[in-house]
Amino acid sequence: MAKAVAAWKAKRKSLKMEFEGQELKNYNEHRNSFFETKVNFPEDQWIVNIIFFSKGWLSFSSNKNISAETFDLLKRFAAVFEQTYIRFNDLKQAEEQAIESQIQLAMERVRARTMAMQRSDELQDAASVMVHQIQTLGVPQFGSGFNIWDDDKKAATAWMCNVTTDNLPPPFKTSSSEDIFLLIHNAAQRGESLFVREQAGEELKAHYRYMNSIPIFKEYVESASPEGLVIPEFQIMHCAFFSQGYLMFITYEAVPEAHDIFKRFAKVFEQTYTRFLDLQKAEAQAREAEIQLALERVRARSLAMHHTSELQEVVNILAQQLLTMGMDISGGVIITINDEVDENIPLWASSGAADYIQKVVVPFLDKPIFTDLRNAIKKKNNFFAGEYSREEKTEFFEHLFLHAPWNSSTEERKKQLLSREGGLTRSAVISQYTSIAVTNHYGKKFSDEDNDILKRFGKIFEQSYTRFLDLQKAEAQARESQIEAALERVRSRSMGMQKSEELREVIQVIYEQLVHLNFKLDGAGFAMDYRESDDFNFWLADPTSAFPYQVHIPYFDHPQFNRYKEAKEKGIDFYTSSLTSEERNGFFDHISKYIPIPQELKKVVYNAPGYETSHVILKNVILYILNFSGLPFSGADNDTLMRFGRVFEQTYTRFNDLKKAEAQAREAKIEAALEKVRSRSLAMHKSDELQEVVNTVFERLQELNVKMDSCNIAIFKEGTRDYDYWIASPVQQRSEVFHVPYMDLHLTKDLVKAREEGADIFFKSYSFEEKNEWFDYAYKLSDFNYLTAERKKFIAEAEGIAFAIAFAKNTGVQINRFSKNLPSEADIDILKRFSKVFEQAYIRF
Repeated sequence: MAKAVAAWKAKRKSLKMEFEGQELKNYNEHRNSFFETKVNFPEDQWIVNIIFFSKGWLSFSSNKNISAETFDLLKRFAAVFEQTYIRFNDLKQAEEQAIESQIQLAMERVRARTMAMQRSDELQDAASVMVHQIQTLGVPQFGSGFNIWDDDKKAATAWMCNVTTDNLPPPFKTSSSEDIFLLIHNAAQRGESLFVREQAGEELKAHYRYMNSIPIFKEYVESASPEGLVIPEFQIMHCAFFSQGYLMFITYEAVPEAHDIFKRFAKVFEQTYTRFLDLQKAEAQAREAEIQLALERVRARSLAMHHTSELQEVVNILAQQLLTMGMDISGGVIITINDEVDENIPLWASSGAADYIQKVVVPFLDKPIFTDLRNAIKKKNNFFAGEYSREEKTEFFEHLFLHAPWNSSTEERKKQLLSREGGLTRSAVISQYTSIAVTNHYGKKFSDEDNDILKRFGKIFEQSYTRFLDLQKAEAQARESQIEAALERVRSRSMGMQKSEELREVIQVIYEQLVHLNFKLDGAGFAMDYRESDDFNFWLADPTSAFPYQVHIPYFDHPQFNRYKEAKEKGIDFYTSSLTSEERNGFFDHISKYIPIPQELKKVVYNAPGYETSHVILKNVILYILNFSGLPFSGADNDTLMRFGRVFEQTYTRFNDLKKAEAQAREAKIEAALEKVRSRSLAMHKSDELQEVVNTVFERLQELNVKMDSCNIAIFKEGTRDYDYWIASPVQQRSEVFHVPYMDLHLTKDLVKAREEGADIFFKSYSFEEKNEWFDYAYKLSDFNYLTAERKKFIAEAEGIAFAIAFAKNTGVQINRFSKNLPSEADIDILKRFSKVFEQAYIRF
């Protein structure tokens, strides 16, 4: 054959070769080594005639020489075959070009889909396009996909594609040390570009047993096919490698003509995956920027916090930003302060529907859907994820619907929540002070990426709450300074008291300081020596009054009185009270009988949401505050109130000391006044000096600030109900004696009756009409007629008369007030003592 090739290269027209003996034998063996049809040539001679043409040659072999005619015919056949072969080559080239065009078009479609990728999750779409394009090239595929190595290549993530369905399994991992994947891994390690493996029998069954051991693959097969996994009898695995993994093509028959296509598409997919990695990196950068921006918004609001009350706004922003992260938070965001969690779970909850998220208390439910989260928070686990069935979710929702605020949900809203398919999933990040959880109402688990984002938000909120605690500490210190300053003002005013009557001013200072400390109050009450009675004897201070005023409200069977009474009996030093609208209205109906309440204030009270009080009860004093808002006073307010109560107790001690000193001074003054009356009485030598004694009594009573418009000395005579009045008043220069006959009128009858019954004192007030009736008769029947016209006019116009008379055996000392106000108990006591002294003077007279 070497001779023939050399002749063809030398461009000879023909060649004749003759083989004999050993040379023929060698030729025979060489020829049969590559032809399927074996030939046994004769041993003696073999002649080969060759006619050359441009692409090869045409040969004719026989055991003898051929004729010239046959040789010419052979030349003609060679010429025709040359034309045929040229045509064949043209067709072959055209076919190859067409196939190449198809391949290039298919690869271009894959490139175009790759370049059109805007998100990394479009990778599987691009892979599906690639599989379909290979299908158009006539490659019969049963299944295909792409596999991406882990960084250490110990496993690969498989993304399966299928030409017959769009229902594709989710990605799953295969181990590089098991099943056929070990052989694939080894081929890649050797640097091969294509791995081909025929599988049948036990090897193929073992392969599908391994595949069925992968949970995701098994779940997909069971959901996609009612028959489950159907194992073929034979398949060929083709793996075309690229730098990040390999393409896998499974066929039921050998396709050697497609091997090059597989390898070429592997190179195209390498470009696709590189594009994917670029997009993934860009998306990661954009996502990170989005997360950082959201975290920065929370961080910025935290740093802008200047008061602890602003924590609510930080919570609002955190929930809003978390809801923009693209996580499937169909059940909302939950935020808790860990120390507040006990049997129940107080939390902020947001579904993203409002700018302001509500703080609520989830009541205890002895089910894992509640206790798992509560226990995780109390144990301060770093992270918690829970999955619950639809039945557990429904039971939990129905539990919530029994309690506020969920019980106010519309029936439509309740139905909508209960109709959600699937269970409930929850992820929670738990820090030292705070916890954040997200919930899905359809049973969809949160991804690792979701949980990582949640953890970052958890760290930011923990920092926010740490700042809140710092502010809380600073505010507590500032608040303590304010409280101490307020208490010091009360102490200072208490120590500045010079007279017991200044107690009202101290009470006013206490009330003003409570207002200054931003207590949300509508009034305050103060009482001393409260144990003597179950009545209310209080000083009251409120926004409508310039100064505190004293009230007496008799006890009646009502919760407000009964709680007060019970606290006293049990020795409780603090209690709070909340009245219903009905109880409050009943209470004010009662007290309005004893306190004039303006109509506008009544309207406010009876239409107010509630009536809340906090009471401090100490040894000698009571201090209470009230509001109509229906909101109880805070624990901090109540603690401060207790401190004010203790200071008020000190005020009471100061008040008692002053009161005692004033009583001693008062007693000395009274004794001095009585002594002057006594001395003047003992100095009488003539009966007409009695007028001077009467005048002295009047003057001394005036000195003692006994409230009166006039003073009478009554001289009673045996055997008659008539009596004489010695009268002294500020308008008279000296006392005068008037004879008063008995008159059948209320004033005279009441006075005479009291004396005849042996009373030592009688006091009463009379109306305008009763007063004028008596004086009209007195003007006609007695010496009262000699009063001046001016005095008569004053008496006639007065609203009434109130008097008190202290009786002795022969005399009585009487004080009169031309009003309806009776003399005080203190004035009456003084009157009794003056009566006794004057009786002594009269006996001497």
